[in-house]
Amino acid sequence: MKLCHIRVVLVLLIVGTVLGLLALERAGANSVVCGGIPERGVCVTEVGVDPPNPTPEDSIEVIVSGTFSDSCPEVLGSSHTLAGNVIFISILIELHPEAEACAAVIKPWSITEPIGQLPAGDYTVEVITHLFCTRFLCGVLTGPLTSFSVESRPDLTGAITHLICRPVGPRDLLLYRVRILNIGTEATAESFSVMFFLSNDATLDAGGDTLLRSREVTESLLPGEGVSLFGISRAPHPIEGQFLLVQIDAEDTIEEANEGNNLIVSQPIPCP
Repeated sequence: MKLCHIRVVLVLLIVGTVLGLLALERAGANSVVCGGIPERGVCVTEVGVDPPNPTPEDSIEVIVSGTFSDSCPEVLGSSHTLAGNVIFISILIELHPEAEACAAVIKPWSITEPIGQLPAGDYTVEVITHLFCTRFLCGVLTGPLTSFSVESRPDLTGAITHLICRPVGPRDLLLYRVRILNIGTEATAESFSVMFFLSNDATLDAGGDTLLRSREVTESLLPGEGVSLFGISRAPHPIEGQFLLVQIDAEDTIEEANEGNNLIVSQPIPCP
C-alpha cells in the first residue's frame, strides 16, 4: 500500500512539473509577468539593481517585487546563479490552493537577493519564479529581464605623510607633504584640484576654514599610481592644536567609485 502511495505521489509531481513547464510564461525587459492558478494569481512587476550604477567595489543587490491576487500566497525564498554575464534569480512562491479564508486584496511582495561584487562589464538579470501548490510545482514564470553595467572608475584618496610646524615671528610656518593615490580600477581622464585648509576641528567648513593653497593635478593617474604634493604655508595665526584638511578633487570633476574618501584629516598639529 505504501509503494502504491509513493508511485501516485511521483506521478502527481511529474504531472505538476510538466503542466507548470507547459504553462511557462516569458517576458522581456520592463514587462510584467503574471500567472498562477484560477483562484490565485502572482505577478512579477519590477526588477531593480542597487546601487543603480555599480562599480567593481560595490556590493550589488537585485530587488524583485510584485503582487499577489489575495492574502494567502507567500514567498518561501530566493537564490541566484551567475552564468557568464547573466544572473538568474530563482524565487519560490507557495500559492496555498487549499486555503479558503483569504482576503481578496492585492498583496505586494518583494525579495532582495545579495549578489556581491562583480567585475566590470554588462550584465543581464533574468527572474525565474517557481509556483508551488502545497507540495507540487504548478507553474513557472520566466521574466522580467533587466540589464545593468558595472563600470570601472577611478577612486582618489591619500594620506598626509609629512607635517611640520615652526614658529617664525608672529606667524607659524607649516610644511606638509601629501600622497594622492588612485585606488580605483580606471585612470583619471582629466585634471583635478586639491585644496589645503587649516581648521579648528576635523570637519571641513569651506566658508569658515582657512584656505592655505590650491594645487592642480594635471597628469592622468593609472590604477595604483599616485602623485606627491608639497606645500609651505604661513598661517595667519598660531596653528598649534589645529588640523590640516586636504580635499582631493575639490571641484568634483572626477566621477569616482567612492566619493566619500576624498577628505584627508591630520592629527592636531604640534608646533614646538
